[in-house]
Amino acid sequence: MALFRCKVLRVLIVSFYYPPDTGPGALRAESLAEAFVRRGSNVRVVTAHPHRYESRRMDTFDNQAVDRLSVVRFSVPKHENNIVLQVFAFITFAIKVCWGEKCQRYDLVVGTSSRLMTAFLALIVARASRAKLLLDIRDLFVDSLSSVFPEFGSKWLLAPLNWFEKIVYCSADHLNFISGGFESYASKFPLKTTPTFYTHGIDDIFLQANFAKRRDINSLRVVYAGNIGKGQNLSQILVEFCENGPSVAEFFIFGGGSDLTVLRQRLIDRNISCIFLKPPVPRARLLKVFKDADILFLHLSDCEAFKKVIPSKLFEYLATGKPILAGVSGYPAEFAKSFEGVVVFQPGNAVAMSNALDELLRLPSHFDRSESLCMYERSQIMDKMTKEASLNQKLMDQPTS
Repeated sequence: MALFRCKVLRVLIVSFYYPPDTGPGALRAESLAEAFVRRGSNVRVVTAHPHRYESRRMDTFDNQAVDRLSVVRFSVPKHENNIVLQVFAFITFAIKVCWGEKCQRYDLVVGTSSRLMTAFLALIVARASRAKLLLDIRDLFVDSLSSVFPEFGSKWLLAPLNWFEKIVYCSADHLNFISGGFESYASKFPLKTTPTFYTHGIDDIFLQANFAKRRDINSLRVVYAGNIGKGQNLSQILVEFCENGPSVAEFFIFGGGSDLTVLRQRLIDRNISCIFLKPPVPRARLLKVFKDADILFLHLSDCEAFKKVIPSKLFEYLATGKPILAGVSGYPAEFAKSFEGVVVFQPGNAVAMSNALDELLRLPSHFDRSESLCMYERSQIMDKMTKEASLNQKLMDQPTS
């Protein structure tokens, strides 16, 4: 009679970003690693040196090895958010990962990816290692590309990308999409298994912090913290809002990205003085940035791709209990409106934004959302996801004689 023993799972996580880098990719990779460690797995993370923002780049950051978790970092060329240089930086990273992992063997390879390339890299490593593949898809790259960059919309350009996307998704032994808004998109692929939809979560440091602050309606501090790219379109909506008429609001924008230079230049050209651009801040300092805010601001471009995704920063915003001014539509709008103290307006519409801000000022300055947010605690979400990713015990239980 065969007995069963619990096998220690050997897991490789592939991510272009990892703390102390900031952003949703880094936090997602870290939470996945920690969840697998909690399940007793041996986890190895391959990532790049912190590089998301040039101001916080750290080429000499050491590798880590603590208990069951090891983190190996590869240097990548500077890119300064230039898309061509970003591609070159990722190719450099991919070559180093493939070379470094060519003789390694794992039970499970995990790729958390927003631009599809990390998912493809994880696929290559998984096949070389003869491992199962778990893909965690944070964005619909092809869908976003055709929406944000219409010049890529022609069929002859999109067809190869659609084929490539299908190959990647259909090769995964387990596929997770980070937003329920991706479900209809995922349904068009003949996947190996039914996909899951474990979303972003909220870390304990946000759930346990006190963000309460007395509001001064004569000096309103509106804060945005996150990426400043074409997908957020801040250079359009903020400038038009300020030109629309006088307001008691001052906007403090923390972050960096490909659209930052455009935003800064437009503020100079139009002599706008109520918007203050700040560099990205470490996660620990973000708590004070949010505490000092009266209102938290969120905006996505008004295109089809962004009607499906839930921005990761929305969860942290919700945890503060602060009023939220959200320029989103589609699935994220319906999700945001299910919480108290969130006023949604049509993206790109400065008049609608002004009206939404007026509506927020008539609401309380703080909301207790703890009961609604209890199901979005990050570690719980990751524990459920990694448990399901064990592929119905096929990897975990091995017969012994």
